[in-house]
Amino acid sequence: LASPIDAGRPLLPAFLERAAPPPFSSRLIPGTRAITMAVDEINSISGLLRAGDHIDLLFTTRGAQGTNAEIFPLMQDVIVRATGQMMMEEVMASRSLTAIAENEDRKSTYSTITVEVNQRDAERLVLAQTQGRITAILRGTEDRELLEGTHISMADLMGTRTTVTQHRFDQILFLVGGQNGIQRNVLYTPHPVEQQ
Repeated sequence: LASPIDAGRPLLPAFLERAAPPPFSSRLIPGTRAITMAVDEINSISGLLRAGDHIDLLFTTRGAQGTNAEIFPLMQDVIVRATGQMMMEEVMASRSLTAIAENEDRKSTYSTITVEVNQRDAERLVLAQTQGRITAILRGTEDRELLEGTHISMADLMGTRTTVTQHRFDQILFLVGGQNGIQRNVLYTPHPVEQQ
């Protein structure tokens, strides 16, 4: 019993001591790491992101003075183990409407999410958080397909990618000897090669 009760009173679950829950670390798959990242209204999918969901993470970096912004796919199919303090196992155990209602405040007011990744991805995520912005994209429940990674620049977004002109050179090398040693002269004829 959690505390003494009078004889004859009904024995309710609230009167019993509860076993301490296992530590969060015991729920991680061997070889993986849990890492927590701050989220805002966008990254929490307006508060709809739940523990147990799978997300993709995009990394946005900016050049000098906010120019030359580029976005790269950082990770795909990452499992969210917790939103705030609401862990995935608690979501799975929330079978009744009462349990869901009791946890609703905890689920909708979180400002962090915890994801489970391998050691290498954990290091990449830490570095990315210091160098740019990370955005979470929610996956469908049954969508486990990994997509080919591509990156997008401001030029791609605005449709203003410029044509890059490179030159191919046919070189002719002359070595001329004299009193001052060998002189090296290069003559060339440029051939423009346009690339889209």
